[in-house]
Amino acid sequence: MNTKIDIGKVFSDAFDIFKQNAVLLIVTMLIAQLVGSATFSICTGGLTIAFFAICLRLIDGDANKPEIGDIFKGFAFTLPGLVFSIVGGLGSMVCCIGALITMPVCCWAMMRFADNPSLTMGDTLKEMFNLIFKEKMWILVLLQIIVGIVSSLGFIICYVGLIVTVPFACLMLACAYRQVYPKAEVLPPPAEAAQA
Repeated sequence: MNTKIDIGKVFSDAFDIFKQNAVLLIVTMLIAQLVGSATFSICTGGLTIAFFAICLRLIDGDANKPEIGDIFKGFAFTLPGLVFSIVGGLGSMVCCIGALITMPVCCWAMMRFADNPSLTMGDTLKEMFNLIFKEKMWILVLLQIIVGIVSSLGFIICYVGLIVTVPFACLMLACAYRQVYPKAEVLPPPAEAAQA
């Protein structure tokens, strides 16, 4: 795990990936929002986890390129997505300042779960709270504010701009996540390594 984030690199990496995959990211985010609204937000968290999984695969240059239909894999994550969303919303109920802590925990828990679904919900949340408080990664709070500003820029163009700024903002978070949790190299099985 790396405890430093280069925000300039986060922005530039997200911009490069978004340029090449704009249709995929915009359409999958639209589907997630529409289905989330239709299910009274019950499925929103699970679909957000699936969206982050798509983002991480794009960042990693996965040979099996994500497709629009991959967003529907989020239905399998409905329960953890709901739990993480509730945790994120708790800070808003206490006061707006509380959301500055709980929202990063929520978003990072979703990305961590998307990256490693074998983790339990409890372990994922504990790890994210430790990341902010124990590792003192207050930059995650700053990053959440920056991402919130980027996301809200879509309001300027009569809300239509949100279809671009929201997926781009989520991609920025995923790029920051990948800086903290680099993709482990997949080593070939011992037999293949011996033949090489």
